[in-house]
Amino acid sequence: MPQISIITINLNNVVGLQKTIKSVVRQTYADKEYIIIDGGSVDGSLNLIKENVTRITYWVSEPDFGIYNAMNKGIKLAKGKWIIFMNSGDIFKDEKVIEIVFKDSNFNHIDILYGNTLYKDTNKLVIVPDKIKKNYFFFSTLCHQSVFTNIESFKKIGNYDLRYTYISDREWLLRAKHAHLKFQYVNEIVSEWDPDGFCKNNLQLLLTEVNNMRKSHFSFFENFALRMLNRVTKFIKWLL
Repeated sequence: MPQISIITINLNNVVGLQKTIKSVVRQTYADKEYIIIDGGSVDGSLNLIKENVTRITYWVSEPDFGIYNAMNKGIKLAKGKWIIFMNSGDIFKDEKVIEIVFKDSNFNHIDILYGNTLYKDTNKLVIVPDKIKKNYFFFSTLCHQSVFTNIESFKKIGNYDLRYTYISDREWLLRAKHAHLKFQYVNEIVSEWDPDGFCKNNLQLLLTEVNNMRKSHFSFFENFALRMLNRVTKFIKWLL
């Protein structure tokens, strides 16, 4: 079975970090490494990391330029064939998730492996399409907590673009699709995700970045056609 690199990004979220560490170390999958990239926390996170140091493959605490800069640091440190980001506060659905996902295949010819996500508290299940097209990322994205990325993929198209503060993971997936990287769906709930976080608290800036991403990766005609299609679809649903 391939080695899995689980990477956690944290900044002053000791409560969330404790949940994530517990979730990661409980994973029954044997061949895994655990990396924590801390942005220089002063809330007790470092004490928590040191208490669990025997369960952590590598950790560092230093100032960075934001979450995606920290994620890029994690990518450079990772030694596993597959990377998954489980940031502070995020948790796996249960302790056997990785084992179940990789039990039948190493996915040797796949670049991006993705599954479903459960919203915390509401128990709303987010089931993603089993086939992903470029247009999917015009309106939506995949939760990175439920995405395993082959480390070679970053060598093919580069790391996260730091020009995007809130949606760089979405922009990266769009780039991956545009570059014809191979996506594979697994019908498993991989993670539990809290939607009341970073992006929701910065909604206007997030929307600005989404518009910039659309202009950069979709033609004027594509932008117009997809927006119109969305309006027509909503109108038909309203009529019905």
